[in-house]
Amino acid sequence: MLAKLLARLFLAITSREMFIALGVLLAALSVPMILEQWRFVRDYAPGAITKEAIHEIEGIVDGLAGILVAAGVFMESRDTIRRMASPDYKETAVELRLNEVAHQNGMGILLVGLLMEIGTLLIGLPRRVIDTKQFEKHIFGFCTVMSVLAVVILYDLIKDYLLTYRMARETKEHGS
Repeated sequence: MLAKLLARLFLAITSREMFIALGVLLAALSVPMILEQWRFVRDYAPGAITKEAIHEIEGIVDGLAGILVAAGVFMESRDTIRRMASPDYKETAVELRLNEVAHQNGMGILLVGLLMEIGTLLIGLPRRVIDTKQFEKHIFGFCTVMSVLAVVILYDLIKDYLLTYRMARETKEHGS
């Protein structure tokens, strides 16, 4: 009973519709965080930035990075999760395409998130280890660019997943 419920849950959370919804949700959540990063980088003035402001923007960047890493791992694992849920899982052409898109885009946002986390970790190191004070604006600027890149990758995921509806329809028409 529990195994069947888990299998249904795994299939539901890895469905095409859920991945589209996840992509839209992540992109929508990213926009206000990108705007905050952009404001920080734009208004950055050496010596005028407080520790609290640095800590706040670090939290925003690190929070988004963590979400991207988690989502990337989840997306990248779509095929494995579906196989766990259904031992008789059929790899149709559409499923193969969905897995390929999920794997590639998942790896993309995973890498973006990891690069962003590296940026915040560098800034968070004690000054006696590495003094990043003169590079903070550039590191946060890089993280802002990475955040925008994540939204572009999510757009690509959504677009490719939507295109698989046409692929499924065409496969069905030619197969009949």
